[in-house]
Amino acid sequence: EECLARADKADEKIAKLHKTVEEITKILDQTPPQSAPAAGGGEELEKYKKQVLARLLELRKTLDDEREPLATIQRERDEAVKARKELEEQCSKQKYRIGHLLLALDPANAPATSGKQADLAIRKGSCLTSNGWA
Repeated sequence: EECLARADKADEKIAKLHKTVEEITKILDQTPPQSAPAAGGGEELEKYKKQVLARLLELRKTLDDEREPLATIQRERDEAVKARKELEEQCSKQKYRIGHLLLALDPANAPATSGKQADLAIRKGSCLTSNGWA
């Protein structure tokens, strides 16, 4: 369960980082080029924007690469939860069947169904008699 909690937290962080990268990319795309000062700062600014955008794209790729194992973990977790539920259902059915088989074999040793031992004279379908097998 601790592993699952860490995976969920990592997913949340990755989603936030993706959103931040998208917002920064939009801001950079929407920012009009400013008029260049006398020293030619406009070209430097464009160069800086391209560097920042390249770095953000690199970060996005890194985040996507790191997210792949988490997706695998989540898929495995979901499969394990489903398998556990199916096994619990099978176990419940088997316990029910075992109780009925024990009742059919020997009513005196069968588990009580309502918390108290039922009267043996009332039980029907027993394969045992007082002398042994019927």
